Amino acid sequence: FIPHQDRAGGQFRTPEGIYYYGNFSDALLNYEWADLDAREYMIEVYKYWVSEFGLDGFRFDVYWGPRLRYGRQDFGVPVREALKHIKPDILLLGEDDGTGIGTEVVYADQGGGLDLAYDFQLYHSAIKNFGFTNPAVNNLHLRLDNSGFYPGENSYFMRFLESQDEDRITYLYNSYIKTKPVASAIFLAPGLPLMYSGQEVGFGRGMGNPGEPDLNDRRRGVIDWDFPGRPILQEHYQKLAQIRGQFPAFSQHKKDTNGDGAVTNADESDFIRLSTGAGIVYAFLRPYRDANGLAVISFSSVSETGVMNLLSAGLKFSNGFDPNAMYWVNNLYADTSYQVLGSDLANFSVSLEPYGTAVFTIAVEEQHPVIPPLPQIVGIDDQPGPVARGFRLYPNFPNPFNPSTTVKFDLPVRARVTLEVYNILGQRVTVLAKETFDPGTHQVRWDGRNRNGQTVASGIYILHMRAGKFVQNQRMLLLK
Repeated sequence: FIPHQDRAGGQFRTPEGIYYYGNFSDALLNYEWADLDAREYMIEVYKYWVSEFGLDGFRFDVYWGPRLRYGRQDFGVPVREALKHIKPDILLLGEDDGTGIGTEVVYADQGGGLDLAYDFQLYHSAIKNFGFTNPAVNNLHLRLDNSGFYPGENSYFMRFLESQDEDRITYLYNSYIKTKPVASAIFLAPGLPLMYSGQEVGFGRGMGNPGEPDLNDRRRGVIDWDFPGRPILQEHYQKLAQIRGQFPAFSQHKKDTNGDGAVTNADESDFIRLSTGAGIVYAFLRPYRDANGLAVISFSSVSETGVMNLLSAGLKFSNGFDPNAMYWVNNLYADTSYQVLGSDLANFSVSLEPYGTAVFTIAVEEQHPVIPPLPQIVGIDDQPGPVARGFRLYPNFPNPFNPSTTVKFDLPVRARVTLEVYNILGQRVTVLAKETFDPGTHQVRWDGRNRNGQTVASGIYILHMRAGKFVQNQRMLLLK
């Protein structure tokens, strides 16, 4: 018996004597990670999934349970070492607190097992009950800045508007438009933005907050792409995602710039709050050499104007900031650009509509975001296609190929299909499919990589298909 440790305290046991993690439910059984055989068995399961299916990483649900009970020496570290040995670039995400003093122990940077965790403090302390007041904005910034705490160069944390389903935040705010400025802050501040939708498996009806009958009706349901908030939110989210992806100032992660082996306030800042003269208008600078990011966000129900002094804000340029030089002001959100004299940045004024956002780069060159058109999602065709008359594996096309080829096959009935690629020595290279398919014609692509994601050499490869009693092989030629 090991004394139980968890967020709720106390010990938890079913009437049958089975121990489980508290602060959750007795459906989540406690696995004995301190037992060597049990630990090695589970690690082998994880290794199998990585090796067999070429996984990019794992998301450990309720990571905090075994971490708190058994410690990183019996759980996080052994798992990490085993998986990194067979796939060095694997990403390990755990459901655990990843921000705030004390949480650094979950990360590999500080001897833990994770690359990535969650910012639950931001959600519970600053977003869930956001008041759209000046103090609420101040608190939001404090949480976004982690109170000046940084877990490490390679320690990432995910941030979100809602911890279960994106719909629910609109119920809490009783508004779609009010969610826009909070989303802007999450997408443009440090951290990795995360969006939940469709609900997680197991979090069912009856577990929602009071006053959410519509949400509870659709838990674990089909995502409605034409939901009422789409005209308000779709363009906003698309712009935020594209801006973050295309301009590194907004996706950068704080580094150890002074070389002391730690990430602290002594290192160059990547996130600086700016005074706007209006507390309800939130602005921050993301200093980035020659293309500094600037976000200005209004949490007000009326139009607002913020005025900032950018001369001493922390702008970074290769040749230093020169008040007599010309700089580009690129309004990425509105897709407009103009040049200003450096000294004019002393009174940088931005006017915003209610709950509006403006996103800029202060740069040495003109910049514009590329916003691709969104495809129209009009529905799903549920009509079944023609049923194949028999099992058949078609020749892959193209063949020879470089770098990828497509495998096509027919099924007359619903069947579990295995598609594997072997080299001429009989060694399995990768698994293209190992799942159940409906009757009809199907296609699977091979990108010329092995199960570890590495590009394979030129040569002859054998495609092996098995579906019930049907078995067939064929040759494929990769030429580079």
